Amino acid sequence: MISERKTFQKKLSKKKLFEWHRMIFSGQSHLELGRWRISQEPMQIVSGVFGYETLHYEAPPSGCLESEMKKFICWFNETYQKRGSKKVLGPIRAAIAHL
Repeated sequence: MISERKTFQKKLSKKKLFEWHRMIFSGQSHLELGRWRISQEPMQIVSGVFGYETLHYEAPPSGCLESEMKKFICWFNETYQKRGSKKVLGPIRAAIAHL
C-alpha cells in the first residue's frame, strides 16, 4: 500500500501491476507471480456446495489477457482526473477497476 500511495499519480503500467502482484503475494510459492495467467482452465468465482454451485463470474480466457489488459491500462490512464483526456470520477473508476 505504501508503494501505491507514493506512486498513484504516475501512469499505471503492466510493470507496476506485476510489481504489486509480487509484493502482495510474496511468500506464496504455489503462485506464479508477476505475469498474466496462462492456464487453459477457466478462472471462475463460484460459491455453494458441490452440485449446487453458483457461478458469479468467469474471467476472460488466458489467451486474450495481454490485449484486454492493454486496453484496460490505456482506459485507466485516460480517465485519470488530473491528466486524462476522458476524465471519470475516482469512485466510478475504482468500481470499474474492481469489476
